[in-house]
Amino acid sequence: MTTEMVMTSRRGNSSRQLHAFTAVELLFVVAIMALLAVMAVPSFARLNKASKVDQTIRSVLSTLRQARYSAVNLRRCTAIMYGDDFSGINPKPLGGVLPKQNEMQIWTVLESVHNTPYQPDVTWPTAWYPFRFQDIAITPKPISFPDGIRIVTGFYDGNKGDFTFWFRKTNVGEISRHQTIIAGDGTLPAWHCNASSHVLIWDVTTGEHAVILTGAAWNAYQRPRVVSRAIAKFGGVPLSHPRDITKRVDTYPGNM
Repeated sequence: MTTEMVMTSRRGNSSRQLHAFTAVELLFVVAIMALLAVMAVPSFARLNKASKVDQTIRSVLSTLRQARYSAVNLRRCTAIMYGDDFSGINPKPLGGVLPKQNEMQIWTVLESVHNTPYQPDVTWPTAWYPFRFQDIAITPKPISFPDGIRIVTGFYDGNKGDFTFWFRKTNVGEISRHQTIIAGDGTLPAWHCNASSHVLIWDVTTGEHAVILTGAAWNAYQRPRVVSRAIAKFGGVPLSHPRDITKRVDTYPGNM
């Protein structure tokens, strides 16, 4: 056998060995990928189960940061308006102020003095006047959140696990429970009775819920964040089941 024939034979054997090794390696990689896919199925299922509330939390936190940036940048009171299901609420909010159900918008709102709402048509204390006169649209296109999710604003006492509201039921309706107001310095307005410090998000079907601190206080600003996922009381009354949140919101008597 010539030297050339020996070298050719060796190259052929090497080629076959190389291809055999590559095939084994490929099968090994495919097996690992299949194993990882099987392991990931439960994780995706858990993510999908909690995604509606968690997705809304992320949207609200992002919107809070955007609203504060706009308020400070423009030196104007800025409002996040939350759309809601008003079918069970009476009186319903005055039309033309809040966005549609499952939508959020950011507006700058007209002021009077010292961060008080612009109120040409009402007189305190006989009527309630939230920051409802919109000026500049920060988000001309509404930000949507999932169906079956509702959002209201209020105050959360972490020591008691109690979420409550402070608002008056008048012909203006309940606009104040569906706004987050941030003053031009990034804090809550000086006239703060209508400026809620917390946001409640809940799933009307499951009762899953979360409370977000807006970050705006009356003399400072903190990072907006989730502060609770299990409220114990609603308006000072123990909450028997999280699914009861909807009824408690819709039938809340307000402050007369």
